[in-house]
Amino acid sequence: PNFAIGVVTDVQRVPRQLVHLSVFPEEVKKVSSLPPAPPVPLTIRASETRFLEAIDAGDRRGRAFQHFGLCDDCEAIYRIVDGDLTTMIEDERVSLEDDLKVAQDELAALKTRRFYAKQEHDHTKVLELTNLVRQAAKDVAQHKKDLTPKILYCPFCAWSPQC
Repeated sequence: PNFAIGVVTDVQRVPRQLVHLSVFPEEVKKVSSLPPAPPVPLTIRASETRFLEAIDAGDRRGRAFQHFGLCDDCEAIYRIVDGDLTTMIEDERVSLEDDLKVAQDELAALKTRRFYAKQEHDHTKVLELTNLVRQAAKDVAQHKKDLTPKILYCPFCAWSPQC
């Protein structure tokens, strides 16, 4: 197959000078919120590395690896849920916290409006506000999920990048 992107995981010099890689078998055409299929192992001879080329750190094809970690202990490749957001800068985190606060305030306001609509027995308005409350609750849950620390440890040996 024609591999689009991969990472060298090991170089074995003895006895036959082999290079071990983890590669995505299909070209990463667009950045998606869904992680791609996990990379697969590939071993090539060191003489075949001339067909490999390095990509820049900002290359969009490299973003596929944000969904996976390479264990430093057992060298297994494991999936990182929701991508590796540990590189989030402080401004982004503060922005997400502000968005969460706005969403929570909006949810509280909608619940209050629905309460008063119930007091007035305006069933059409109650139904409309109930749908808005459900959507606002989903928004709050998504904002909380975005701020939740990601699980980065290796599920095979429990190694963690923070070690």
